Amino acid sequence: MNIEGGRYYLKYHPDNPELREVLWNKPVSDTVGKAPKEGWKELPE
Repeated sequence: MNIEGGRYYLKYHPDNPELREVLWNKPVSDTVGKAPKEGWKELPE
């Protein structure tokens, strides 16, 4: 998701993926590539 030139993590509800939250306080670092298909158990630094 690109907002104003930035990338941010999305947190999906496990029982209902339609429910999601943008983690505005956790922008994705430029060093992070593509997300794994299953997502992350913990967010990369």
